[in-house]
Amino acid sequence: MHIIIAGGGRTSKKMLELFKGHSQQYKVTLIESDKKVCEYISEVYPYVEIVFGDATHPEILEEARNNNTAAFIGVTGEEQTNLLAGKAAKKMGIPEVILTIGTHQYRELAKVMELNNIINPADSISAEIVTRLNGADFAELIHDLHLEIEFKKIVVDQWSELKEVPVTQFEEKVAGNAYPILILRHQSYHLPSDIDEFEVGDEVIYWYKEKKKGIF
Repeated sequence: MHIIIAGGGRTSKKMLELFKGHSQQYKVTLIESDKKVCEYISEVYPYVEIVFGDATHPEILEEARNNNTAAFIGVTGEEQTNLLAGKAAKKMGIPEVILTIGTHQYRELAKVMELNNIINPADSISAEIVTRLNGADFAELIHDLHLEIEFKKIVVDQWSELKEVPVTQFEEKVAGNAYPILILRHQSYHLPSDIDEFEVGDEVIYWYKEKKKGIF
């Protein structure tokens, strides 16, 4: 599987660490416009092919793409760049386009642009992206990323507050800073973006991180 990653920041580096153990399964091309970052990536991750340039430019995307490209992942840190590059990647026919968009305005714009595979930035973002790509065991990924979060599970029963509640309201129903990652329904795993509302029998796997007091 060939994957294009746009952006060489912290999230990208975490993904590259995870992909490093699967270099035979994944071929990764990184698009980055900072020469120093490109030099660093080439030294630390020699298995990664690097394309220097702006991911929003079609000719740069074309240089990074090949006939086996299965996914484009936009994690540049600039939401507008992720949107523009993602739209270009989709027009080129790349099957999977995954973008990190946190701002409500840009998330709404992504819907208008028919970019539906959007991830809200969080500490576990690179683990979710890899899980989305290959169904890897999320608990193991959390451990590999050394994230300061707890990994929990809720089963939705007949008396649960989550019964028939929209997935987007999960954090309102669960105390603390919680974010759903995977939903097990009828022995199949689904991403939160694939489910409209919770049903009885759902097993919700989520990360939980206590909000630190005194930090604003």
